[in-house]
Amino acid sequence: MKKNKGFTLVELLAVIVILAIIMLIAIPAVLNTMETARRKSFSEYVDKVSSLSQKQLAEDQMIGNISSAECIVYNIKTQLDLNNTGDYKGWVLINPNKNDIYVTLYDDNYVIIGYHYSDSSLKMDDYIQKKTSDNINKLTVEELCKSSSCSMCNVDGTEINGKDIENVIYVVSNKATRIGEKIQDGINARSTATEALADWQAISSIPGRTAPYYLKHTLVNDLITESYIEFIVTPEMAAANSGMTAGTYTLRGAVGESSLADKPIYEANKSVLLNAFGSSYCTDHSSYYECRVSGLWGYAYPDGRICASDRYYYNCYVYANGSSFCDEV
Repeated sequence: MKKNKGFTLVELLAVIVILAIIMLIAIPAVLNTMETARRKSFSEYVDKVSSLSQKQLAEDQMIGNISSAECIVYNIKTQLDLNNTGDYKGWVLINPNKNDIYVTLYDDNYVIIGYHYSDSSLKMDDYIQKKTSDNINKLTVEELCKSSSCSMCNVDGTEINGKDIENVIYVVSNKATRIGEKIQDGINARSTATEALADWQAISSIPGRTAPYYLKHTLVNDLITESYIEFIVTPEMAAANSGMTAGTYTLRGAVGESSLADKPIYEANKSVLLNAFGSSYCTDHSSYYECRVSGLWGYAYPDGRICASDRYYYNCYVYANGSSFCDEV
């Protein structure tokens, strides 16, 4: 009687191991190929919208459909007839007088922000980024107008002053503000540092409070995009503490600087503190940087937190999660 032979368990395991090895080798290569293809498709779309925007500009100039604004902005969906080409969104800005073209374009995966298409020295692929919570705030037509250095942009028939898009406000408040959100009702958002300092003086009447400081926020489209603490070293304080330099100093808060390998904002904040206080009043603790004299303390942390304080009465903070406030101890 003839026996039927099958695969042994060892043989089956060997086949499975070989297939697993092939998959480990093949999957990264396939994913990399897909990534390269997506980026290539994205860059080709930038080329396409740039070409179409120039054609549209020529037509608009021919029929006199151009305002006096220095720069013209085209929405790729509504003005360049690109409604049926995927999930791409964005704008192309053209300065006809300089033959300059700038592009902000994005889809669900990638962004390119204010790319100066006319500058042949710039490699487009270097400017294509993965879409993240950090760069999504820059995906606005106002940000595009600002990045192009145009003094005036025509956006859907409305002229926008490209140099006044960023709104900077100053705050002294125990109510929290947060990057990515609007200023809450009830917070006195001041247009100048002088007004914020007046608020500070109103709440800091206890004798010995000699170090004014306050929060400074950059807003785009009414949303906070960056938060800072500004503090002042007065001439009197500089005279009383040898090595300090009188002036106004700005510390920048950062969201998500969690990697210990590269902390450019932390190093910049350390430099600001060192310039203000002088080396004799500063200590690098590795886990944070501290400078202090009588009446004024300043801190910077690797994760993006910053603080200015008179230590005993009043403190202003920007935390690594994007929230910021001033409080009375």
